[in-house]
Amino acid sequence: PLVGRLVALRSGVIAARVDAPVAEMKAMVGETVKKGDVLAVLADQKFRHDREEKAADLSGAKAAVETAQSRLKLAEQELKRIRELRNSSAFPKARFEDKRVDVNRLKNEILEARAKVAKAQASLRGVETDLANTRILAPYDGTITRRQTEIGAYVKVGQAIYTMVSDHALEVEVDVPAARVSNLHRGTPCRFELGRGGESY
Repeated sequence: PLVGRLVALRSGVIAARVDAPVAEMKAMVGETVKKGDVLAVLADQKFRHDREEKAADLSGAKAAVETAQSRLKLAEQELKRIRELRNSSAFPKARFEDKRVDVNRLKNEILEARAKVAKAQASLRGVETDLANTRILAPYDGTITRRQTEIGAYVKVGQAIYTMVSDHALEVEVDVPAARVSNLHRGTPCRFELGRGGESY
């Protein structure tokens, strides 16, 4: 017989993903939690405000695209009308060239406006991710072993909120003396007891 220990395959610190004050601590030490359970909530007012601001930026960028597209459509219609006069004595060559420049400029404006839309969408997604990260979730089934902070504390990215261990995925770890290693073979069943006179497995 050898003395061993149960080792969790998954354990570690549950850390903050955004900088914010702690608003709620929902889990207690010793409590068993399921994957996805809310362990803590960080104050999210700043992130909600940022989301509204980024959503407004996105709306403005989309409106700018629509405006530029409308102006381009009118400019192209006018250019078409001027082009139809090409073979007449009333053909205004200078105006035709000016309108063609306008059409190209408006096309570039649309490209720039679409780029701003894409940038605004990315910013909004980033803020929405930050907002979601104000809820600290259990990454796996397990047991809370330590609370690392308290309500009201200001936590930064990477700072520990809880420590937890998975009690559903365990290994038995035993230090075997060198003299006995030759008796070990892959696949050989081993029996272990949980404490003296405990259950055998």
